[in-house]
Amino acid sequence: MNYVDFAIAVSLFLFFFIAIIVTSTNYFSSLSDLTQISEFRTLAEVFFKLLFESHGMPEDWQQNPDVSPVELGLMDYVYRIPVLVVEDSNNSRTDDLVDVNITFDDDCENKTWNDTVRVFDDNLDEVAYKTYKEVYCTGQFLKGVRIFWKVNISENQRKLFYIYYSSDESISSPNYTYLTYSTSNWVPNDGDSWTENNAVQWSCTRMICSDESTGYKIGYYSIEAVCNDSSQWYVAEYDPSGILNLTDHKKLQFWLKSNTTNDVTLHLFTGASDKYVRNITPSTSWTLYEYDVGPDSTGWTASGSPSWSSIDWFNFYYDSGSSNSLWIDGFHFKRGLLEVNTFPEERFDALSSSKINALENMSYEQVLRTFGDYKFRIEVTES
Repeated sequence: MNYVDFAIAVSLFLFFFIAIIVTSTNYFSSLSDLTQISEFRTLAEVFFKLLFESHGMPEDWQQNPDVSPVELGLMDYVYRIPVLVVEDSNNSRTDDLVDVNITFDDDCENKTWNDTVRVFDDNLDEVAYKTYKEVYCTGQFLKGVRIFWKVNISENQRKLFYIYYSSDESISSPNYTYLTYSTSNWVPNDGDSWTENNAVQWSCTRMICSDESTGYKIGYYSIEAVCNDSSQWYVAEYDPSGILNLTDHKKLQFWLKSNTTNDVTLHLFTGASDKYVRNITPSTSWTLYEYDVGPDSTGWTASGSPSWSSIDWFNFYYDSGSSNSLWIDGFHFKRGLLEVNTFPEERFDALSSSKINALENMSYEQVLRTFGDYKFRIEVTES
């Protein structure tokens, strides 16, 4: 071997040796980077689970903004109660009412802040509602409530609704502008809204009818019928603008009082001699009366050949006797009630707006005390 061949061989050896060293260095360097990236990913996963899969420790850490929590968690419990509404009377309903009694928190664990209550249908469209007869545990935390909302439902249809609620005190009230009865809630739905306080709609025989102003008003109409001839029948009669069809098992409601307990007779007329008759012993104070009407109803006496599908007018009257006064208010025929079924409470996790707000207002030092000595940046933005 001459020196030229030796020099070439050494050069080739050094070239390949250096290439192996560089490749090995790059390989082990990339292994270090990969290890570091894997560690970062593991740490990011830990942070994610702490923030978005836990409630934190303590679970109500947002209530103490000056104390750093042991663990930050942004989740909180949200509850819902499914409500199934069933129309089973072969009648389509427009703007009918679902009215249900709900117990949110029987043990008063303060899990239902009143402003968090929402109603959604099964398409998750929000439904306006109103509450009444609220029962509170402490402050604005509800124990139970009566809640109602409007529903449009076809005959023999079933509709599912959900009542949602939580303990999140940062939620604002929805402040719905809401709930007036429409014509179709009441029978007849023939153009007569039954909301007039108009005594002209009543005709009187040997009685004086006027707008009532001595007590009760519920927003439909009210009259005062004053008898002025003690030797005759005394009649207060109402003739609506159309025929009433009461074959789908509705109810009749009205408020009544008299200055005597002498019997009053209520007639529902199909024709001049065809009627359903009911005797009422009135009270001398305002009293709510409710009767079933329709083919299966009881307590009515048929005179002639009346038909529940074609009631044409109705009246109240006294028999002959002393001069009497009769007050009638809120007379209406109401549709049969929808069947409403409530189901057991369901609980699941959701992001808490109050915890997000609390995290946004925490100092960097507070976050460090919770997460430890890691370099990170947290941004809270609105999409």
